[in-house]
Amino acid sequence: MKKINLLFVIIIFLNQLPAFGQIEKNIFNANFKLSEKVKRKGTGVYTLGFDGKYNYTIGHKGFVFLLVPIGFKYVINRFDPKTSDVIYQKVPMKTDMYKLGVYQQPINIHLINKSLIQTGSLVNKQAGIRDIYLIEYSTSTLRQTNKLKIGAFQEEGRTVNIASVFTDPNNDQEFFVIVESEQGRGKKGLPNTEKNKASIFIIGDGLIPSFDVEVNINGSSKETTLKDHIITDNYIAFTSRIKGAKKEPNQCEFYLIDRASKNITQFEISLNNTGKNITDLKCLIDSEEKLYVSGFYNSNSKSNDVGGAFTQIYDTKSGQMLSEDIRPFGFELLAEKMSAKKKKKIEKNISEGKDYNDQYEYLVREVIKNNDGSSILVAECYLHYTTMDMDSKGRTSVRDHYIHADLITVRTNKEGQIEWIQRFKKYNHSSNPMAGEMLFHNAEKYFYVIFQEKLKLKIAEISKKDGKAKSKEVFSLGQIGNFSPNLGSSYKSSETSYTSQFLRRRKAKLMTVSFKE
Repeated sequence: MKKINLLFVIIIFLNQLPAFGQIEKNIFNANFKLSEKVKRKGTGVYTLGFDGKYNYTIGHKGFVFLLVPIGFKYVINRFDPKTSDVIYQKVPMKTDMYKLGVYQQPINIHLINKSLIQTGSLVNKQAGIRDIYLIEYSTSTLRQTNKLKIGAFQEEGRTVNIASVFTDPNNDQEFFVIVESEQGRGKKGLPNTEKNKASIFIIGDGLIPSFDVEVNINGSSKETTLKDHIITDNYIAFTSRIKGAKKEPNQCEFYLIDRASKNITQFEISLNNTGKNITDLKCLIDSEEKLYVSGFYNSNSKSNDVGGAFTQIYDTKSGQMLSEDIRPFGFELLAEKMSAKKKKKIEKNISEGKDYNDQYEYLVREVIKNNDGSSILVAECYLHYTTMDMDSKGRTSVRDHYIHADLITVRTNKEGQIEWIQRFKKYNHSSNPMAGEMLFHNAEKYFYVIFQEKLKLKIAEISKKDGKAKSKEVFSLGQIGNFSPNLGSSYKSSETSYTSQFLRRRKAKLMTVSFKE
């Protein structure tokens, strides 16, 4: 009788298992569904995008030993998210076009306007010339169909040419190709006075070039980062972030180039010489061609200013600052998670005029636009550091640590004035750089953030009116399994639907999330 009862209990327990492994959920305004496993070719797979029907990824086979590729090749995967049918194509590595001299993941390939575009180059060492190409792949066969030679660039001595592709999410018909010709590098710890020539090309559908211009950039490519790329029918624009020398603040310069005349407008984005150090910012241009700048700063001076948010509006024709608003975080905002003892000690140091060195960077993750012309800037408290580990045999290895902590949300009105700053608490510590990536969705009254926290997948609903937020768990570790969510390369399949991959070497799971609005 006892054996029968035990069997009965086991049957009941097994019948309950699907509830624990539930892969479809409705939470807040969103419907989640986690698919079964999808097989792929290659490892280290990176999502390229979605063309409306198929998902594209790229991985690699083989390995590189002492810079020598052994059986190394790239593999492009194309699969249907609905049926999980996969086709793949190996990228040839032994033809002249692919003797790139560098084997690293991910390969420089992008899905742009439903086309797969790769940058490649060939070097003639005797002539000191680097030829840079764009190669297009057919999305049906995954084979090369078209190529365009961008140009031939002098490369000898200290001159190095670096080609990068940039896209504007508001313009899916054209894209940037920027070739930075670095002339030299500043000495460590000293101000960088070298110049960096950037050759800028605008490429349209079918690899048709429509614009090219040369711009002098202050600082070498090692110290500068080109961001905030904007393409319109009338102009192109971008910013150049310049890393400051030791104990010097970073700088940021804005470039606007008229496509008809090729006239270049350039001016510095600053905090009005207040001595504050910009940690990150985001630039937008409105219909009247005014430049809106929003970002975050750290204080370089000994004061009770522990950092904060700023907004600025510039006239793009003259470079004149039209308005500026600076809002310190306030120590209470940053000290919410501190112990009482640590908080008291830091408060004492600040009162004595000593620096408060916040260990986190504040990096802009999203800009939420509202119908009334206001916007919400979302930043993440981020920290990266490394440690040295030693095993029982005395062998050492370096471990990366990625801390993705709280979100700082800042609402700014149409006139550029900051209305409020709020903090949403979260925390994730991982050695996987993908673990902190997020997926954002903008609705009428709320915006939603999907993120990973302590191996769980969660969603936050944040009010656009006052910044107040709540969050719920979506999938637990048991439901996700040994798959790493790749939220950063999620693609948008409709105005309210998204698809993301959960990766595990040669396999994947697909998560689809659909919002009601």
